[in-house]
Amino acid sequence: MFFIKKPAFLVTIVLLSFGLAACDQKPKETEADIAVTLYIQFLKDLGDKEEAKSLKSIPDIFVDDIVKITDGHPVAKGYKALEKHFTELRNMYGAWYIVIKEQSLSHDHKSATLKYEIATDKTGLFEIVAMLKLADDHKIKEVNELYYRTEVELED
Repeated sequence: MFFIKKPAFLVTIVLLSFGLAACDQKPKETEADIAVTLYIQFLKDLGDKEEAKSLKSIPDIFVDDIVKITDGHPVAKGYKALEKHFTELRNMYGAWYIVIKEQSLSHDHKSATLKYEIATDKTGLFEIVAMLKLADDHKIKEVNELYYRTEVELED
């Protein structure tokens, strides 16, 4: 017959319960994850008629010399230029709604890639891939976006 000593059995049970509890925990959110989440919320707020509130959060999300590139062309450098750029986008596209399709953070937590759809009031639907580069303080130092127009018929 096979006999297990009580202390060894209890130690095994305790170790198994700690292991199962560790597997049940969610991964810890990093500062880089939070920076990406703030950027997504910034875009959502900007499109959801909260433009003024969104633009005030630029210094909280981006470094002073932020660079924004769209379809390979630099469109803004610095807070003021970025604010002007987003104001122009809001005027050109009207209100918008964003749906995040994919989101990934690099292993070193210095960059992230987002894929999202944006439905605009004035110009229709776009798919966007955005590559974000993060500074050491986890603020965004570069946004590089590629826009893909999705053909849809807009109602008048």
